[in-house]
Amino acid sequence: MKHDAWRRQPETYPFSGEILPRYTDVDLWQHLNNVALISLQIESVQRLLLDVADDAAWRAGPAAIGPETTSTDFIAEAYYPTPLTAAARITHVNERDIGIASALFQKGHCVGLHQSRVVSWAPDGQPVPMSAELRAAFARRMAAQPPLPPGGEPEAGHKPALAHPGDAAGGAPADSMQVLPRRPADFPAHYPLASRFGDHDATGRTSDQALGRMAEQGRVNLLTALMGPERLASPVGFMVAHVSLRWLRRGRAPAAWNVGSGVLRSGDRSITIRAQLSNGDDCHAVCDSVMVAIDREARQSVRLPDDLRAAVERLSVR
Repeated sequence: MKHDAWRRQPETYPFSGEILPRYTDVDLWQHLNNVALISLQIESVQRLLLDVADDAAWRAGPAAIGPETTSTDFIAEAYYPTPLTAAARITHVNERDIGIASALFQKGHCVGLHQSRVVSWAPDGQPVPMSAELRAAFARRMAAQPPLPPGGEPEAGHKPALAHPGDAAGGAPADSMQVLPRRPADFPAHYPLASRFGDHDATGRTSDQALGRMAEQGRVNLLTALMGPERLASPVGFMVAHVSLRWLRRGRAPAAWNVGSGVLRSGDRSITIRAQLSNGDDCHAVCDSVMVAIDREARQSVRLPDDLRAAVERLSVR
């Protein structure tokens, strides 16, 4: 996504509005937390859904609409309390799902890019075909949008940027339609994660924000396993460059989730952490976080140290 020039231009998004960050969105690094930014991107998506579908977006009927996959690129740090402009446009409409691109801007600069695939969710937690009325409403809105700049393709930079043709389905990116759940035994790290009342959204299903928080906890736990309990004192740290989330089943949260996590792949300067969320043996969601190694003082990317590479091998997904 980050290589698509049109995504960074506010004027290419016909739907936009101002969003005020909250103090609780700030993390210990004193900028807006990554999960808070994902939530603000999804807020933009939800406002567009409501603007087009009104109550059919989540109040009317048994099948509520909401993201199945989300993909977020973090472009720059954002700060409290400066307002953000949240902008969105529809990128595709078909019988199964709707594509929505969104972006966040602060002081005129793009700080994040996002792509959601929105589906209808049945009461049993499975995606179902969207109603003809909803498809028609979104198709009309999409047709009324101003065209993209010359050479701009709605989703051209999204899918290739996340594709790994050599991967088996289990190693496909989390927001890919080809991703399959891994066996619990494939993950080197396991831990329970208790559910909270606030993890549910207005439809009674586990919320996208809760999934983002659980993905965050998965990568924090794994980074601690990689670097030890004193990792925050290390001169080498990690910053989140990209997060992709995929719901395989979406329903009410259990009392506690079983989370498996590990390093899915590694490069010269980055690692991808996979977290898989299950209720017993039933996988509900898959989350990938691309983490770039940085020099904490210089705030620049660095190569993975040799001792860290050895730990990555030990904590890799099998």
